[in-house]
Amino acid sequence: ATPAARLLTPEQYDELFSMHGLTMIFLYALPVLSGFSNYLFPLVLGSRGFLGRLLVPDLRDAGHDVEGWSRRADDRDTLRVDLERDATLPVPRAAWDAVVLLAAPGVPRAFDAHGDGAAARRIAERALGHVALHAPRARVVVASSAHVLAPSPDPIDESTPRAPHGAYGTAKAAAEDAAR
Repeated sequence: ATPAARLLTPEQYDELFSMHGLTMIFLYALPVLSGFSNYLFPLVLGSRGFLGRLLVPDLRDAGHDVEGWSRRADDRDTLRVDLERDATLPVPRAAWDAVVLLAAPGVPRAFDAHGDGAAARRIAERALGHVALHAPRARVVVASSAHVLAPSPDPIDESTPRAPHGAYGTAKAAAEDAAR
């Protein structure tokens, strides 16, 4: 794809690229994590969202004892936790070995620049601060977006310079920064 191509709109390209990244998580990252199934107790933040609904069952099928947090706890295996609004956050029932941060308000198409951008930053900072306090040795994975990378006529990968575009990209870049 090039900037002048007319096959896809910029929004369609971003969505396609994001779906490619998500596919890579499920086809590469999950099989790699499953090799550690006897050793990991992961916490999935945003466990009932779009990605969490797919990730948690796969982790459990691989033998992990997963702790899931979500604003929408509609099953017995998920704790109802609002990372933005709850006064206190739960302490771990055991030390987390890995934490996957999927929690964030909105998606690019329906993202409110002012409210959702600030909320995404607060959620990431609060969640990761809580993890640092209760599980300082946990490995953290932050699901981000191609919206944090500079547009390029060449294929985009992790070496592409960061240049967040739009409120969604800026909020995702802030979540990445909080994890560093």
